[in-house]
Amino acid sequence: MVGKEELCTFYASRCHAAAAGRLGIIVAVERGVDVRAIKQRLDAMQAEDPACSFLNVDLNELIPPHGSGAFPHVDTDGQAPDANPDNVDWIWALKMGYARDRVYAYSECKAALLNEGNNDATPEKLERETGTWKRTRARLEGFESRLAVASADVRGNPNEVIRAKRAMWERAQESMGGARRQQVSCLQDRLTHGLTAEEIEAVASDPLLVNGKEIVDVGRKAAKQSGARDELLGQETFVSFVFPEESHDTLMSAGAAGSGIAIGNRKLIFPAYVTMHTPTGMLINFPPGMQGGTPPNSLMVNDAAALLCDIHTLAKEAGRGHMMLEHALSV
Repeated sequence: MVGKEELCTFYASRCHAAAAGRLGIIVAVERGVDVRAIKQRLDAMQAEDPACSFLNVDLNELIPPHGSGAFPHVDTDGQAPDANPDNVDWIWALKMGYARDRVYAYSECKAALLNEGNNDATPEKLERETGTWKRTRARLEGFESRLAVASADVRGNPNEVIRAKRAMWERAQESMGGARRQQVSCLQDRLTHGLTAEEIEAVASDPLLVNGKEIVDVGRKAAKQSGARDELLGQETFVSFVFPEESHDTLMSAGAAGSGIAIGNRKLIFPAYVTMHTPTGMLINFPPGMQGGTPPNSLMVNDAAALLCDIHTLAKEAGRGHMMLEHALSV
């Protein structure tokens, strides 16, 4: 069994790679996991340091509540049911992974806000960053408007469509390393790799790949179970991490190296911008605090790897797994 130190070391390496490579990390927690424990963990971090939570207005503007107008057409409440016998459009979209696309969109807006604090940001780049939420919303709105008027005949069975995607990725594995790890979403507009909880633990317990065959066997088993996991699309809860770049003024002031901040002689911690999302991809707010007003929707954490390790442990204790998604931040 993997130890906590090994697990935290693994997550620290993924945070380092994400920060350096401008990637986001999302933990997609399977249906049945007691996500209240994870939400309580985030709320406790806010209670310990109220200044770490804040309101990002752009995130609230990105996707308004369902029923407020023509957009959003895809429901923002609840989750996708197990079956969709009438091929209802918004259920179909969620079962195709559209909630993940919404979380990716929020991550783009989070990255834009962080990039505004980069010391090397030019006026032109700053202007582009401030318009990110409008461009991102337009992309989602365009998809949902087309979905609303499309005939049900064009909506293939999600299981069959996703199975075809995976078969294509399997064939691509021979010429493109890592293709098998590509993960599903409805828009499929960015490279997204994924590892299951079991794969994470296998790699974390053997980072030098001394027993490489065992890790390969775990990966093959995970591949065989991908169909069962795909059926949970529309029923996942998400915790999303975006990392500031090394040129961010706060990181530079703290003497950051490689987007991490040195603690002691050996450890690097990686700050991250964290949000939590419902099975439809919508934001889950944090407590409003003593002053009341609009609840904060955002959290800055000092040590993303430690939080990822905690989420991993909480999910495992609840008896269900999760998947870590590493995704590109722009399309």
